[in-house]
Amino acid sequence: MQSFAETLSNLHQAQSLVKDAAVLVYQQVVTENDSQKHINIAQLKRLPNYRAYLYQWLSALGFTAWSDIYNLTDAQPGKQVLSPGYRLLKDRDVLVLEPHKERDNEVYKIEQGQMQITKPVNLIFADVDKVLKTSGRGTIYVDAQKLKFPLFVRKWQDGDYFYPLGMNGQKKKLSKYFKDEKMSLSNKEDTWLLCSENQIVWVINYRADERFKADNKTTQTLKIELL
Repeated sequence: MQSFAETLSNLHQAQSLVKDAAVLVYQQVVTENDSQKHINIAQLKRLPNYRAYLYQWLSALGFTAWSDIYNLTDAQPGKQVLSPGYRLLKDRDVLVLEPHKERDNEVYKIEQGQMQITKPVNLIFADVDKVLKTSGRGTIYVDAQKLKFPLFVRKWQDGDYFYPLGMNGQKKKLSKYFKDEKMSLSNKEDTWLLCSENQIVWVINYRADERFKADNKTTQTLKIELL
């Protein structure tokens, strides 16, 4: 009886040791960013039993497709494995763990004279006399006479292109722009576009389109700010 009790105690200690090791390794290879957790693949794969750590971290979140999860470390960016409440996504040199997000494919309309919208993003529109220098990407100045209302805010789609401000009228596919900016897959999914008819006016919070910029010939300047 004493031998059984000792064995049971040893098993409990061994389980505790496994959990402690999983916590210590987690602190070394995982960084948390809001609702996301980024698992550094290079650091993870240096561990002799890295698959066991993945199991310890993910099993409680409903993941079951373990072969697919283990293969993610060598998969192409964009591959993902889903559980009922989470997804594990390969994004360049990290595995991104985050809750499921429903993609909002709705198109939001902005009528002429409307000075603010709060959904899907908070934008303020104001008529101004001149263009001021801004320190961030959250404000643009456009020639209001080049816009055709209603404007639309929507998610980006394959095949979208624009003429990035400051690139001398060079046309660029949005997918190529995202790649050049080294945007994460999650950031790309969260990106909204401000459009006039079928033309992109602003990749919101990233880059305005050259075609709509206010210049020295502009007589009606519209300031658009993301709050």
